[in-house]
Amino acid sequence: MRKVIIYAVLAVFLLTGCSGGMDYVSEGTAHLQEHQYEEAAGSFEKAIRLSEQAAGSSKKEEAEKIDVAEAYRGLGMARYELQDYEKARDAFQKVLDHDGKATAVLYNFIGVCSMHLNDPQGALDAFGEGIKLAGDTAGAQETDDAEVIREMKFNEVVCYEKLHDWENAKIKIQEYVSEYPDDQDAQKEAAFLSTR
Repeated sequence: MRKVIIYAVLAVFLLTGCSGGMDYVSEGTAHLQEHQYEEAAGSFEKAIRLSEQAAGSSKKEEAEKIDVAEAYRGLGMARYELQDYEKARDAFQKVLDHDGKATAVLYNFIGVCSMHLNDPQGALDAFGEGIKLAGDTAGAQETDDAEVIREMKFNEVVCYEKLHDWENAKIKIQEYVSEYPDDQDAQKEAAFLSTR
């Protein structure tokens, strides 16, 4: 499932790469495809620095050629793969700060990073936004995001458990099991939560 998400994000990078002499976003994307995550992070960081430097100088046209939001998205992916969840989450947040496209996948990454950073409330907030966004954009994208939404809904249960909020965990697992009755792990989780 994770590989599917990564390849989908890489496809977006290839379609939105920068034009111009120093195309660090495309370079970073190529490194991601080759699983060269340190090199990818370096390329995306160069794109971000170049954009920031150009924006503060007379080279504003050059800065506008760099899709900073996509550079941050790529940096987040590279940092995520390197298991540097704090830097990954920061980069994913900056995608939104730079008017990048908000997607269920992006919010899922923010949520999973937050879980790794022992921030279950931050994770819940991100999963909630991702699920809401997916509901708002249902239709053609629905099938593409179905697995991500399923993952976020299950992770909501886990977050409520980490917060020791057993009532909300029970509510969420019942909703999940009614929507995904074939998930045996969720059935076991529901049985466990019924004892809390």
